[in-house]
Amino acid sequence: MNKYSVIISSKAKSQLIHHTAFLAKVSKKDAQRLVSSFSETNVSLETMPKRFPWFNRDYIPYNRYRYCIFEKRYAIFFQIIEDCVYVDYIIDFREDYHYIFE
Repeated sequence: MNKYSVIISSKAKSQLIHHTAFLAKVSKKDAQRLVSSFSETNVSLETMPKRFPWFNRDYIPYNRYRYCIFEKRYAIFFQIIEDCVYVDYIIDFREDYHYIFE
């Protein structure tokens, strides 16, 4: 089984920090769970990133991004190039995210 390197963009890191800080205002326990779930998802991306579906929409190039949902409402958008998984965005589906891909 191939092992992929997961590279998280500075934009994605910033988005995760934003989501975690916002959640921590309500519940520190939930914020910790968000970070833990993100870490677990990264481990999954290292081993089987191609199992996640494509995110095909009119406003992004076809078959460019895959996505995986974690903690019910957050999504990681990533690309697979050779043996690397590039995490470009981490969004909260409750927010308007279409502008990210424009």
